[in-house]
Amino acid sequence: MFRRIPSHNWLILIALVSSNLWASSTFTLPTGEVLQDPTKPQLWNAPAQVVSQDREASFKLSYIVSSGKEKRAMINNRKVTVGDVISGATVESINSDSVYLLYKGKQKELRMNKVKGITRN
Repeated sequence: MFRRIPSHNWLILIALVSSNLWASSTFTLPTGEVLQDPTKPQLWNAPAQVVSQDREASFKLSYIVSSGKEKRAMINNRKVTVGDVISGATVESINSDSVYLLYKGKQKELRMNKVKGITRN
């Protein structure tokens, strides 16, 4: 009449049935009411939103070196000269206390912080 099922097959069958029960995040009652699984975080399976790439780049001027006709600056831990591009900005000019960049069609000025008590010879 009934064929005996080996015990290891029962374990596989139970695992498959229980995984299908736990996989759903909603339960429907015989009355038609839909219940949400309270153990799952809200929006747990919602697609991730794309982070906007329109953030403004930041620039940190560390130092300016002038030796004869050659002028260099350290911006964002990178040595640059006039004409170099850094973080999407082009270095337009390097002066003794400032650097001018062209970024998204606008000119940005980076200035060295003035420290009291230090004078030039």
